[in-house]
Amino acid sequence: MPKIWTWLVIMLTIVASVFSFLIYSGKYDKPASVYTLGDSVSYYKTEDNARKYMLAGWSRQEKGYTWTDGNEASMLFDVQNAGDKNLLLQIRAFAYLGGGLPCQTIDVHVNEIKTASWKITDEAWYEAEIPYTAVGDGLLKIKFVISDPTSPKDIGQSTDERKLGIAVKELIINVID
Repeated sequence: MPKIWTWLVIMLTIVASVFSFLIYSGKYDKPASVYTLGDSVSYYKTEDNARKYMLAGWSRQEKGYTWTDGNEASMLFDVQNAGDKNLLLQIRAFAYLGGGLPCQTIDVHVNEIKTASWKITDEAWYEAEIPYTAVGDGLLKIKFVISDPTSPKDIGQSTDERKLGIAVKELIINVID
């Protein structure tokens, strides 16, 4: 009887390890949440549906938006229904321009492919076309690379030590017809 238990424990350990590797293979920090193309993802506290897509580089959600915190902010979406069509990423955002910055330059990468570069100042919609070849297996890792994240504390505006880049209010991914 002890041999059966030993064998069972070994098999369960192997299965758990394989499952863990498949989900957390180092490619992503967590499993992707399913995203329905065209749905609005809200980055403000009262409509909190963005957190499930966020990977790294995001601050806490505030009343009307969520700040990026640091040089990069990333998200992961499972968009299995994309087919072989190009997609359009749209975000409504504004920049932290403390210390006299004229704008924040944001490089947009989808699955490690640079798809756009935005000069963000005031609140507006910003768009990036995602080629269908970047969609691959349906998992979209979207990464914003922020040019000049700045801490309000570093420029004497407040005690806030976060390295702010852009405040994101909303995100939508759609098929381009």
